[in-house]
Amino acid sequence: MKEKIGLVKYIVYQYLLILVLITINKLLFVYVNIPLKDRGDFRDYMGSFKYGLIFDSALSSYIILGSLVMYMLYKVLSLIKLEIVGRYLSYLYSLTIGIVFFTIMILDIWYYNTFTHHADVTVFGYTGHMNEIWSTFWMEYPVIKIILWFLLIVMIYTICSVINFNKVSNKNLKFNFLETIKSSLIIIVAIPIFVISARGGITGATLTWGRAEFSQNYFANQIALNGVFALLQSVDVNRNMKSSDANSIKKRFTPKELQTNMRGYVTQSQDTYLPGENVLRRITNTQKPVIKPNVVMVLMESFMGSNVGALGYEPDLTPNYDRLAKEGIVFKNIYSTGKRSNRGVVSAITGYPSSYGQALIKKAIVGRKTFYSIPDILKKRGYETSFYYGGDIEFDNMKAFLVRNGIDKISDVKSFSKEDKTIAWGVPDDKVFDKMSRDLKKMKQPFFTEAFTLSNHSPYDVPDKFKTHSKEKYPKMYKKYDGVAFADYAMGRFTDSIKDEEWAKNTIFIFVADHGADRSVPVEIDWKKFTNPLLIWSPNKKIVKPQVVDTLGSQSDILPTLMGILGGEYEHSTWGQNLLLKGNKKEFAYVVDTQYVGIIDKDYIYIEDIVGKKDKLLRKKDNKTVKEMDLASYREKTRTFLELSIKQEKEGTFGKEN
Repeated sequence: MKEKIGLVKYIVYQYLLILVLITINKLLFVYVNIPLKDRGDFRDYMGSFKYGLIFDSALSSYIILGSLVMYMLYKVLSLIKLEIVGRYLSYLYSLTIGIVFFTIMILDIWYYNTFTHHADVTVFGYTGHMNEIWSTFWMEYPVIKIILWFLLIVMIYTICSVINFNKVSNKNLKFNFLETIKSSLIIIVAIPIFVISARGGITGATLTWGRAEFSQNYFANQIALNGVFALLQSVDVNRNMKSSDANSIKKRFTPKELQTNMRGYVTQSQDTYLPGENVLRRITNTQKPVIKPNVVMVLMESFMGSNVGALGYEPDLTPNYDRLAKEGIVFKNIYSTGKRSNRGVVSAITGYPSSYGQALIKKAIVGRKTFYSIPDILKKRGYETSFYYGGDIEFDNMKAFLVRNGIDKISDVKSFSKEDKTIAWGVPDDKVFDKMSRDLKKMKQPFFTEAFTLSNHSPYDVPDKFKTHSKEKYPKMYKKYDGVAFADYAMGRFTDSIKDEEWAKNTIFIFVADHGADRSVPVEIDWKKFTNPLLIWSPNKKIVKPQVVDTLGSQSDILPTLMGILGGEYEHSTWGQNLLLKGNKKEFAYVVDTQYVGIIDKDYIYIEDIVGKKDKLLRKKDNKTVKEMDLASYREKTRTFLELSIKQEKEGTFGKEN
């Protein structure tokens, strides 16, 4: 005789089953991602599971509510002799839940390992590039083990769910009025209980990830969240932002206050503002004669400043950069504006900051408005413009952005032979530099050319001779260090090969990172991740005189700094300044990292959590919270950048006037 259980036991068994499997995956999350240093107090991790129970219970409750719906549907279908249909619909529900929820939960473990935060809505922006992503995933992670673990968890959940359902559905197969009343009452009581649990308890607000912020230990807080809850809430927040006039962020400043504040941050003595909707549109008179050297900008993938010896960091992975730094203008306190390439590509040539939420380069407004950009400004001075990339130029909407903002000729992976495509993402840096060098030798001068490197990108498939960093010594970073070493080699090889060419002697070279790399540091915004080794170099010391610049800045300052060297008058609307202008006292950089925005200055990093609606100040030297300082100035700067960027993107007032 088949074993039978009552509905209450069925609900309890299913609820506990889900909680146990979530907890097992959470333990795996800790094992894979626990920081090697600064792990914090063991009591914090006990708190992770205590506070995490709220989120895990909420997720379990949603699944149980679905199970109750399937049970009721089964009962209804049984009355019309379609019991088998109801049974198999319940089986299908269990299998679907197992596949979807545990796929997200398990993949999130390794997503966090790369980005030090849970997967969010931005992952859906890359569904059109699955070949590159799959290649990276296959080479970077233990795919076979992940698949086997996934199959095991899904199989356990599905089989146990089917067994439990069979036990409850085998009880009283024939219609029984009293049993029906009893089941109905159980369901009537159970539904509000699980709805309350799904909301995070009896509170005025629904559960958000802010409830996981129970300690100063960032990683412990992240353990409390589960990957499914974090992703689904990110999707919900993004949906609400899209339907909100102000991206769901409450305004603190009027348009006039935003204008006054921002002009106060970026205005220099050479600036004259122009009338119009773009409050930063201005003419800058450098008070120097125009010169027309060629300009080559190399946007270096993930070339984080904290890996560069010339900037005072260890380990020093960049002997070639260090050598060039002695021969050029090295900027020791520059920061990236964002954490992804789609932010750096925009900021490096336009001086516009990183957007909060979806990257600006992917927004439809970019197809209708044009920026003031380096290639666009130089085209007006008679420059030819081009762009080189070893990957797919359609990635992240780069092609449309570049063409619309001054780039005339593009060479990407399709411009190379099949034999050149030797890495997961396309063509390695050395071969891209070789092609660019050949082309530049024949190009009409003056020209502006930008190259975007690729090899220092996960899965870091560099030649074996560069795989010199051991997993034992650098367990979280060894592959990234191999990638940096190869990128530095390719840079040095390129500059050595062209330094004696006549065209190169009349060329300014700019080396700058698109963004940094996650260092697995348990903090909301790891300021070292944003360090950016900006370098301006030329074989001709008459064009670029070697110097060290300590002024603090960001990618937003590249355009006005370059134009300060090239001289003359130019119209622009950058959010930066000329870092070489005498008397420049710029003291901070604005950064964006997922749900966090912040200000980095000499000693501190201020972080505002937009979703959690709270802020903090950390001391850079030890990442410790500072509580005794007034945050008013930091809040004003952060909110001015945030609110004005949102306003300009909404209204289309970030670039040229129509």
